[in-house]
Amino acid sequence: MAEKTLITFIQNALSLSNTPLTIRREPSIEGDDHKVFFIDGHDNYILRVTKPRPGRGYSGSEMQRREIAIHDLIRSEYERRGLSSAMIPRSVASCILDDDKDGDETTSASLEVVLKGATLDDVPATSRTLTNLTTLLVILRSIPVSRLEERLGVKVPMLEYPELMQWRSDAVEAWRRLVRNDQLGGVNWGVPPETSLEEYIETKTAFMEEIRAFSLGNGKDDEIVLTHNDIKGEHILISHTDGSITGILDWADVGLGSPAIDIAGVLLTVGTTATIKVAREAGYGEKVILEGIMFGRCMCVTRLDDRLNGNDTQTPVPLLKQQLLVSLQD
Repeated sequence: MAEKTLITFIQNALSLSNTPLTIRREPSIEGDDHKVFFIDGHDNYILRVTKPRPGRGYSGSEMQRREIAIHDLIRSEYERRGLSSAMIPRSVASCILDDDKDGDETTSASLEVVLKGATLDDVPATSRTLTNLTTLLVILRSIPVSRLEERLGVKVPMLEYPELMQWRSDAVEAWRRLVRNDQLGGVNWGVPPETSLEEYIETKTAFMEEIRAFSLGNGKDDEIVLTHNDIKGEHILISHTDGSITGILDWADVGLGSPAIDIAGVLLTVGTTATIKVAREAGYGEKVILEGIMFGRCMCVTRLDDRLNGNDTQTPVPLLKQQLLVSLQD
């Protein structure tokens, strides 16, 4: 990808054809499916280049079109309720980078308005933060999913429903491996005196029977909603002054799935007590809340194990341990 191509795109988008520009890449805030560039002298904009992710099955241009369409849809839902939509990313121009094609694996660029604030990884949540998280879940739940692809003109993937029994089994095995390898040091996990460290994750996920009981007493099909699918502290920006959410970032994994997926994301961001409050106020019942807590705790364990004993070579270990700790706190 030629830097000159990106600069020309920015100049055309901002009507700066005669103005020299320089851009600088910021790998520290990138994901595995996008690159990020800041534009010197134009701090209100950011350039996001979407690249195909191996195994995803979508080109960069498809992923970008879906994100932009979802952003527009979510903003319209906020505005329809008389609420500010300023925390949702907004693209002012986009293009396919013709010089960076690999068959159908096209890469695309989007010039977006910068969203500012501190991440929830760095600043604690306030009551305003939790209210805003509740609103986000309400908005996502309110969007009709029937024929959504037809209405948006883009593909919206179906997300696999978490198989909680398998997730718990995998998490217990992963936790025991972390204990055996002495890889849980440096954190006070809050293990009570009567429980060994090796048994701790089993006690923190010992509510499968409660979930089954709710399932037997319900008889309804599990709900499918529009799902952000990557809620976590680094993707939530908040105000330093009152904790209100100023940015909800990285919608690349958006899809249709169980609300437990996003409840799990809230869990590893603000903890169990706050998550229960947020999910209940968003209108969710106890079954899906427990599913979200189970999924979130198991996911955090397996992610840490994958980082220390598996294929993940990039995610910071302190971040994964912090997310796991937050998810386990009652």
